[in-house]
Amino acid sequence: MHMESRSAHEANMTPVEDGMSPSNLRGHLALAHWKTYYGNIKFRTFAREEHFANLIQANCSGVPRVLELACGPGHLLRSLLAKNIKVVGVDINREMLSVKTDKSHQSLIGLVEGDARYLPFRVHSFDVVVCVGLLEHFDRNELEHCLTHEVRRVLKPNGILLAHVPVRTFATSVVRVWRKLIARDLSPYSIDDDNDPTHRIWWRPTQYAELLGSCGFNILLTDYYPYRSSREPRFITRITEMASEVCASIEETTSLVTHRNMIKRFRSNFAFGAYYLGKSQ
Repeated sequence: MHMESRSAHEANMTPVEDGMSPSNLRGHLALAHWKTYYGNIKFRTFAREEHFANLIQANCSGVPRVLELACGPGHLLRSLLAKNIKVVGVDINREMLSVKTDKSHQSLIGLVEGDARYLPFRVHSFDVVVCVGLLEHFDRNELEHCLTHEVRRVLKPNGILLAHVPVRTFATSVVRVWRKLIARDLSPYSIDDDNDPTHRIWWRPTQYAELLGSCGFNILLTDYYPYRSSREPRFITRITEMASEVCASIEETTSLVTHRNMIKRFRSNFAFGAYYLGKSQ
């Protein structure tokens, strides 16, 4: 069924109040705010989005029906649509949904204005739910509610969750200290290295894995991204990239699972982001 973009009230959702507050994502998802923190795509290759699209395709049989939460301007949507994956995009801000994307694509089921905490979809509607850059904007209680009561509800039995989050590691901790004490460009309201004052949590990779498990997801895969940013000194970026690349090379050539897991844990120290592929239990 084709669904046009619609308001929270039209979707019979719990309305979200205007303005910034700890439990409100509307400020973060405003188009102007997104452009300030994430809108510069000059140096982006969108390799991450392409990788996620391939990962979804590899872990689903047939043509999966995918829900992307906080789809924003549609970077991942485009990668999914290019593979003819059936997609619904949800974002809490109407302006974000108005950013140009291929709305005529036959695989795009619809764009919906909605809150991830109160999803306007029936039980078992999707094969896959994707959250990229969303979970860190919830506090723990909201996060548990979203994953346990909403994401699992709309997923089909044994459905897949793909979640990407910034993580607290050795690399990001060093960058945070540098930005705070030397560059002095870190907002006093930012809890992490990303300078986004709307982030509510800054967790280590293991903390996210534990939470996903407690919310009913069996973790099939965890992996990391080395730190890359044009905002930090080149030596920090290069050291973390080299360390991550060496670890990844050793990991690929090691036959023992215990050794691979140990090296992957060490590699996580040089990551700025982690992604988790989980199956709903």
